[in-house]
Amino acid sequence: MKVKMALVVTLVVLGSVLVVPSAQAVDRMTVHRAGNYYLTHACAVSKAINRFNWRIWLGRDWITTREIQRRLPQIKRETRLLVKAERGFATRLRKPPAAWPTEVEQPVKVLGTRINRRASVMNRAAHAHRAQAWIKWMRVSERISAGQQVTMIRDRLGLPASGGCAGR
Repeated sequence: MKVKMALVVTLVVLGSVLVVPSAQAVDRMTVHRAGNYYLTHACAVSKAINRFNWRIWLGRDWITTREIQRRLPQIKRETRLLVKAERGFATRLRKPPAAWPTEVEQPVKVLGTRINRRASVMNRAAHAHRAQAWIKWMRVSERISAGQQVTMIRDRLGLPASGGCAGR
């Protein structure tokens, strides 16, 4: 009898834990809060992209395969830092402190998935042993575009089409 009672109590406790809705399912961010949240994290990844571009391309529009091979340890390190920033952004898009407003919920989900996919491909470049492999994986990552998701999100959240990172 005591065993059955303990089992019933355990099931009741587990059942009550399982049916309690999460804060994310109940509470939605306001459009203003979502805009600030999005912009804060988008600006952080933008800084990482600018750093990557400056450190890899050194202010030029091109780089030779020979230079990539010579600088491969540094280039891989910078690629890993960019991957970390992109994955962090994708995670913050997929797991916000509260649910996204319904206007941007689907575009944010799609954008987070695409950014994560691109980061996974760049991670392969970050572990390349030769310049040709790094180039191959970076070209593949360039083909994974955000599409119109960024424009839709910014428009629906009332953010500027580009920029907005001053002071962030």
